[in-house]
Amino acid sequence: MNLKRAFRTACGILIVLSICLRSVAATDCYPSAPVVLTCNLEMALTTAVENNNPDAISQKVATLMFYTIADAVSDAGIALPSCDVEDYQHFGETSRTDKQIGSSAKAAGSTSLVEKPGFARLLGFAVERGAVKQAIDGTTLTLSTSPYALLAAANREDTASLYQKFALFNRLGLSASFNVSDTENPLASASRKQLNEWSARLRLTGDRSSRGAEFRAFWTSKIKPLLERRLVATSVQESEITADPFALPLFTAFLTPGNPKCLADKVRTYLNAHENDSKEKKVGDLKELILCELRQSIYEPLKQNPSLISTGFRARIPLLLAQVTAASQGVRTAKALFESYIKELDNKPLGTLEYTNHRDAMASDYSEIKFLFRANTSPMKLVANAGVSLYNNPDRNMNQERVRDYSLALSLEGEAPNPFAQRQGVDLSKLTYSFSGSYERLKENEGMITRRPDIASVQFRLELPITMGLSIPVAYTYSNNTEMMMKKENKFNIGLHLDLDKLFEIARGGK
Repeated sequence: MNLKRAFRTACGILIVLSICLRSVAATDCYPSAPVVLTCNLEMALTTAVENNNPDAISQKVATLMFYTIADAVSDAGIALPSCDVEDYQHFGETSRTDKQIGSSAKAAGSTSLVEKPGFARLLGFAVERGAVKQAIDGTTLTLSTSPYALLAAANREDTASLYQKFALFNRLGLSASFNVSDTENPLASASRKQLNEWSARLRLTGDRSSRGAEFRAFWTSKIKPLLERRLVATSVQESEITADPFALPLFTAFLTPGNPKCLADKVRTYLNAHENDSKEKKVGDLKELILCELRQSIYEPLKQNPSLISTGFRARIPLLLAQVTAASQGVRTAKALFESYIKELDNKPLGTLEYTNHRDAMASDYSEIKFLFRANTSPMKLVANAGVSLYNNPDRNMNQERVRDYSLALSLEGEAPNPFAQRQGVDLSKLTYSFSGSYERLKENEGMITRRPDIASVQFRLELPITMGLSIPVAYTYSNNTEMMMKKENKFNIGLHLDLDKLFEIARGGK
């Protein structure tokens, strides 16, 4: 099946692009390396490999040296702190489940009986196969964005200040859905001829994203002070390293290009020689290489002769470790506050007004005005849609009036932990499931023998996140009849949804 090939290709690309951390403490060269050392090293190397930026390791030199020194000279009773995520601000976007990435319920190929009120800020991409209210299955490609994305592209930046400056444009969302004739290359079918609907949305309630003014006020007052304690502790480590007669020459050597000990040069040389290796192999090999250098240059000399470092530095190491441990506790507190606030933000109601223009090659074009609403009804979310459709030019010969139909749809949506989450604490995406029902009164079917005006449908839908930003929705829908035929329908739909907002936010956090 051509769609399966498209799924496999997209999954492969996204898995390579997504940010993954492995946590392996022991190595052959430095088997006793503390977790905090290997974790910091692995984070720096992951950034260096993914961005092809060997200099990323230079930013962690002082931290790597400090933990190696502490491991060599500390008393056995002193525990080194664990490694914590320092920047949690951008992860909130991955937890959002309120976005409509796919097409409307009336599009061939849609997997949604009920539409969510949220929308993609930068870019959303969906390919869906099947049908909900149509008699004939189809494959639909949906692209979604917002005017803000165009402004960000024009300014060649997407910053917090730009986001706040153009807050009004963040309230608007745009999307277009196309009948896909070539599933091998769906973007080639995204032409005006294949366009079957386009829509515009206006968000009526507050910004529920992690970039809104409300979230930023919370971040500045509650989270930022806790995270700054870690930065202060890290800066103190570097001050101690650069003031010590033993550590300073090594610190300089590790940072100086051309020096045999320069860590960035070692990373650069390796990457140039192993361009075709996998990311996991590159990170693993480089971690072993640098841990060997740290053990040979720092750990072993100090283990044999702890007096190589100054007495004052050695005496202050327990205090510095205690400060870092306290800062780590602050990060854990920040994480708990963050997750609590994200849930609170997600529970706030979200309302959107939507206009959709449906283009039908076999019938008359019509416009749909719909109100979309989502609210918390613990333990599930309630999503409601209410709308009316109007023919642009009703055809009296087809029994059409100005009003095409009235519709109402309700859905109860639940969430569960994502079984495919690859980065604990970074990928906060959730598995979602919903039970939905809809009713449509199609006026042109009134009085027809072969059609029914009342169309009722029920649906069970499951959206499974595969990797960050990428999910697969699967839906089963039962209808008492369709718009064109008076017979019961059982439909199975499947799709592929890509929300690039989530990937861009994590990439921004990595920087």
